Amino acid sequence: MTNLIDAKNIFELKKEADTKGLKFAAYRDTVEYSTEVATEITYTILDILAYHGFDETNTKLLDDIAFINMYIQAAVDRQLDLENPLIEDMDFIMQEINECEETDNFAQN
Repeated sequence: MTNLIDAKNIFELKKEADTKGLKFAAYRDTVEYSTEVATEITYTILDILAYHGFDETNTKLLDDIAFINMYIQAAVDRQLDLENPLIEDMDFIMQEINECEETDNFAQN
């Protein structure tokens, strides 16, 4: 006797599911879902910082986390096909970073 579960049907459903523009009608609308996911990620970051002894009441730390949360929200929004103006900023910054790394790698060779 084994404890294995036949999950083939679950994976088949996942393959067939369209993940673009998810609408969680039974759960909540997509915008609320996006905000909830971003908030959970941010709370997890705060929990980890508190665990490691950071002062979670420090105003500067909270400002930094609020700033990071805006980009977490943009990343989640991108995955859910929601518009967010920070997505363009993220793409630009990543392009600049990649170009700098390419230049640095070229200079090292």
